[in-house]
Formats: sequence, structure tokens, C-alpha cells
Amino acid sequence: MQSALDGLWAQIVEVHNEAKTLFLLGEELDRDQFRDFIQPINEHRHSLEHIVRAQANSLGLDPDGKKDEQYQCDSLRKALGHEYRAFFDCADWIGIILREDIEETLRPYGASSIHAVLPEYYPDLRPRIQEISESIAQKRGDKNVSKDGQITDDVRGYKAILDELRDIHRQITRVQGALEDHQSRTRREGGRKWMLSVLGALVAGGIIALAGVVLGRRTEATPPSRTLPPEQEAPADSASAPPQG
Repeated sequence: MQSALDGLWAQIVEVHNEAKTLFLLGEELDRDQFRDFIQPINEHRHSLEHIVRAQANSLGLDPDGKKDEQYQCDSLRKALGHEYRAFFDCADWIGIILREDIEETLRPYGASSIHAVLPEYYPDLRPRIQEISESIAQKRGDKNVSKDGQITDDVRGYKAILDELRDIHRQITRVQGALEDHQSRTRREGGRKWMLSVLGALVAGGIIALAGVVLGRRTEATPPSRTLPPEQEAPADSASAPPQG
């Protein structure tokens, strides 16, 4: 029984520390909303209640003074279940925050800038983010507080997924300045090209207009050609008519 108690204590400590790490990370990533996310706090409070009950019994502090290791195990299992839920609450929120922040970071930039600055994003990182989202959904669906023998495995697996997502998030955050510079250069170059095209169109239009004016003046300066009327011939019947009287 003591080995079972020791194992439960070890799991509680591990899961609690991972949940606490994610909770603190959430406070830093999303100060405005995460501070109102009370569900993990409630789970930790309930966990503490069961831990105190188990420890009080272990120390003989219950009213009857009897020690019951089975009661202690049951209480610690309940505490572990609450720590497990607290971890999942924090992990789910962190996964949402990171993916939304990645999307918000990249949204202002065009595909050409993203490809130029972070060429691995479209072929590698973006598909991997989609795979991570599917893995998170699978983890959430498989959550089962009653399988205490697999709780730490679930926590470690979910943590590994979030660690990879955090690495991708850091990669994208690091190049945000470079993305801004590239897009600014692209816009300036596009503006210059547009100005040159406008100037070219204006110059071409001016040349065409000038050519039209010159040709018009030449046409006005050229005297019109005159065509002499043909000689008039007398009608045939009047030439053959005999003279009168």
C-alpha cells in the first residue's frame, strides 16, 4: 500500500507542476482573459482539499485518530484527478492562445513576404500546425480521469505537443520584424513601379496628343487642290438643227 501511496504522490507532484507551468505561461500570453479563467484554480482548490484529508489521516489527525491507507489512496486519487483536469484546462487554453497568436502575427503579411522570410512555413510549419490541432482534439477527446495509471502519460504526451507548438510560435515571432521590413520594401517597390507606369502612360499620352496637334496643323497649312471643270460641249441636237429664217 505504501508503494501505491508513493506512486500517487509522485503523479500528483508531476501533474501539478506541469499545470502550474502552463497556468503561469497563460497569464503571460493572455493577461486580459486568462486572469479570469478560474477553472484551473477551482481544480487546484479541490485537489488541495483531498490532499489535506489524506495527510491528516496519515498523521492521525482525524477525530477518531485512526490511520487508513486505503482512505489515503482514495483521497490522493481524487486529488490527482483534479490536478489532471487543471492541467487539461490550462493546456487547452494555451493551445488556443498559441494558434490564435500565430494567425494574428501572420495575418498582416502577404504570402510572398512569408515565403521570402520564412520559406519553411507553407511546406512544413503550416501543415504541422494543422496536425497539432488534430492531435490536441484527439487528446481532449481521450481525456479520462478514471485511468489513473495513464494520467501521467497523457500529460506528458499533451505537453510534448504544446512544446512543439511553442517552438513554432517562437520561430514565427522571431521573424515578425523581418516580415515587416520585407513587406515595407515590397510596398515601396510596388509604389515606384506604379509611379513609373503612370508617368510612362502620361508621357505616351502627351506624345500622342502632340503628334495629333502637329499633324492637324500640317493639314491646315496645305492648300486645297483645285480641279478645273471640263469643257462644256454643245448638245448634239442643237448643232444639227438648221438655221432659222
